[in-house]
Amino acid sequence: MVHLLEVWKDMGCSEDTAKTMFLAWAPSTVKMYESALRKWSIFCAEEGIDHSDPQPAQIANFLQNLLRSGLGQNAIGTHRSALSTFFAAAGKSNITKAAEELLARFSKGLLRAKPSDPKRAEIWDVDQALEWIQNLWPLASLDAKTLSYRTVLLLALCSPKRANELAALSLDTVRRSVGFWEFRLLITKNRKFGVPHVARYEKFSDPKLCPLANIEFYLKFTEDFRDNAATLLLSYQKPHRPVTSSTVSRWLKLALAEAGIEGFTGHSTRSAATSKAAVSGLSAAQVIEAANWSKRGSTFQNFYQKNIDSSFQDSVLSKNSGGNTNKSRGSGKQYGSGGKRSYPSRGSDKFADKNKRTRR
Repeated sequence: MVHLLEVWKDMGCSEDTAKTMFLAWAPSTVKMYESALRKWSIFCAEEGIDHSDPQPAQIANFLQNLLRSGLGQNAIGTHRSALSTFFAAAGKSNITKAAEELLARFSKGLLRAKPSDPKRAEIWDVDQALEWIQNLWPLASLDAKTLSYRTVLLLALCSPKRANELAALSLDTVRRSVGFWEFRLLITKNRKFGVPHVARYEKFSDPKLCPLANIEFYLKFTEDFRDNAATLLLSYQKPHRPVTSSTVSRWLKLALAEAGIEGFTGHSTRSAATSKAAVSGLSAAQVIEAANWSKRGSTFQNFYQKNIDSSFQDSVLSKNSGGNTNKSRGSGKQYGSGGKRSYPSRGSDKFADKNKRTRR
C-alpha cells in the first residue's frame, strides 16, 4: 500500500497530497491490505506474472491458491478487496473491471466449495456474563490479562459499541463528571462526518458492575506503562501499545468464553446488550442512540418502542431481585438470569398488531 505514495507522485500529486490521500484508509486496513498484497507479490514472482498488470485468469488463480492454502470466504474476500483497492487507487480500475465477471463466477463457486457458517440466531444470556464480571472481584486481585478482558466486556455491555469504536476510546476526548464519563468518538470506521458518536458510562450502585470504578482502576493499573498514551485500552503485553479493533474483538470473544459463553463473536455483545435493554423496557429511541443506529427503519423502532425513562446502561446491568431494580437512579422493567431469551418474532401478535397499524 505504501507503494501507492510513489504511484500518486508519478501521476503528478505532490508528496503532501499523496500523504493526505493515504489517510483515507485506517491503519488497521492498511496493515491488513499490505499483508494481502505481499502474498500477491510472492505469487506473481513464483508464477512469473507482472504484479501491476495481471490478466483476469491470473487473479482468479491467485484466489484459488489462497483457497488451496486453507483460507475461508472472508479471508479470500479480503485479498480480492485489497487487489481491487490497490488497482483502483493506482488508476488501473480497468484491470479489476476486466476480471469482474470471472471473479464473480469464482466467488459463487467458492460459496459451494467452502460454505461459511451462518450467524447464530439465538442471543446469549447477558446475566451470565455479568455474573462472571461480578466474580472477578476485587479488581486488585486480577492480573493484567483478566483485568483487560473484564474491562472491555463491561464497556461493550454498558455502551454497545463496535470493536473499532471501543479501540478508539480516548482520554483526550472524554467529558468527565461525578456521575458519568462520556467519550466522543470523532473518527471511526462507521462515522466520517457529522455529529460525533459518544460512548457514555455512568456510575452504578453495585461497585462490581460499575464501569466508572472499573475504568478508574484500569487507568491506575496501566499508569506505570501508559507513557501518556491517550488511548484508553492498551495491550497487557509489552510494549503495551494501543490495541486495534481486531484485538478488542479477540478480547471480547475470549472474555465470553471465560464466562462460559462459547461460539459467539465479540460483535455479539452489541446485539445481546441492545436486546436485553429493549426487553427490559428501554425505549427504542434510547437503544438506537446508544448503539449509534439510524433512526429510520430500525427493528427497535418497529417492535420495541416503549416510553420508560431509564438509561441504556441501567437496563443492561440491572437484574431481577424480586423487587426494585438495583440501580443508582431511574426505574424500568428487568428480568433475571437463567434460561434462553425470547424476543418478538415475525409471527407474534405484537408483530401482527404493528402491521395493522402500519397499513392504516
